[in-house]
Amino acid sequence: MNRRRLAAALISAPCAIGCLVSCVADDPVDPADAILRVSIDSCAPGNEDRATAVSIGDGLALTVAHSFDDAEAVSVSVADGDPVGAELVYLDRGRDIALLAFDDSVMDSDARSGLRVHSDDDDPADDARIVVYRSGGVVIRPVELLQRTEITLDGEGRRESIKLGAAIEPGDSGAPVIDVEGRIIGLVFATSRTGDTGWAIAGSELVPVRDLAGAAVRLPC
Repeated sequence: MNRRRLAAALISAPCAIGCLVSCVADDPVDPADAILRVSIDSCAPGNEDRATAVSIGDGLALTVAHSFDDAEAVSVSVADGDPVGAELVYLDRGRDIALLAFDDSVMDSDARSGLRVHSDDDDPADDARIVVYRSGGVVIRPVELLQRTEITLDGEGRRESIKLGAAIEPGDSGAPVIDVEGRIIGLVFATSRTGDTGWAIAGSELVPVRDLAGAAVRLPC
């Protein structure tokens, strides 16, 4: 082999290996496999609340802050799985965003990388789905993105939000809204009084959150 061919071979081999690694690493996670059921023991004995969280990788799960207003202990579980303890490692009540740390060995190995968070402000998604936890398991269904606006709830911090054309049920708080590529572009936090529309925190508010995980946040009781 002459020097030119040898040089080409040495260059192309690592490129091929790099492409293979990239292709494997970028395999998308099934959104249903990234969903966690959150169980919250409240300060009042015998009371338990439920919410939804979505894994974003590294043993972290994104959910909403208001679910922990009266929390004594927190656990998470995958569909048909046993609950494991979880710690609150980030809490922003103004934007209603929280991060949970948990042992991700309860998840399938190919789902532990979680879903990516994405801001679609510059190119708003036309098609979206909501991933919710029901008694029969995880359900993925289309959702209409009705309006994007900045809102305030209960006089607290303003947040970029998306109005959803979907019925939101108790326990759906923290459920992700995903685009056609399976990226998180919103996080459900409220429903309307009529129950036929809901609200999600926009992806632009969620993107920087994974880097803010810190020490365990003390629960109210």
